[in-house]
Amino acid sequence: MSCDLTKGFSVDCKDSIGGLKAVYLCKEYYPNMRNAANFNVPNPLQMDTAGFANYIDEVGSAATATVFKYALRPGASNLNTTINSSSENGTTFFTQTLSLTLPKLTVAQTNEIKLICQSRVAVFIQDNMDNMFLIGMDNGCETTGGTVVTGAARGDMSGYTLTMVGEELEPMIWLDRTTGGITPTALKAPFNGLTDAADLTVTAG
Repeated sequence: MSCDLTKGFSVDCKDSIGGLKAVYLCKEYYPNMRNAANFNVPNPLQMDTAGFANYIDEVGSAATATVFKYALRPGASNLNTTINSSSENGTTFFTQTLSLTLPKLTVAQTNEIKLICQSRVAVFIQDNMDNMFLIGMDNGCETTGGTVVTGAARGDMSGYTLTMVGEELEPMIWLDRTTGGITPTALKAPFNGLTDAADLTVTAG
């Protein structure tokens, strides 16, 4: 069967840390992301080539692959993937929940938060170990809740919280960190494991 187990796990070193460093929201939803990409043969959940140059938008037109970087404060945001499996129905899917905290209110950012809430996008995530994940690849992630807060005390946060949720066939897609097709720039370094990272536009700020 295709679901036969392939390996075991041993107790590894205590050298990991938690937390997220940055998220990269796609400009729009690309329905052909899976078909445009190439995946690693021994590691089928690892994307080696994203197919950025071959993306199409929801109406079938060629689309420029663009992501917007959101740098995150330490200890404020997280990603959780919930396993949903039914032996009665023979189904398994994974709920990907990204919780973001974005301090400081501005009029421009408030408008951008409104657009995020109205959109469906895939999200690339960089954790504090510099692992890179992709969630919402097939179905996109949608904002299901959040807040715009000013706080009460002077030390309280003034900013935004967002909860973005995707429901997918896999827990998440990994991006290779070790090999790639370009010399990394400051913006594109997290994507350097992809052979076609040169075709991606990364916008920060």
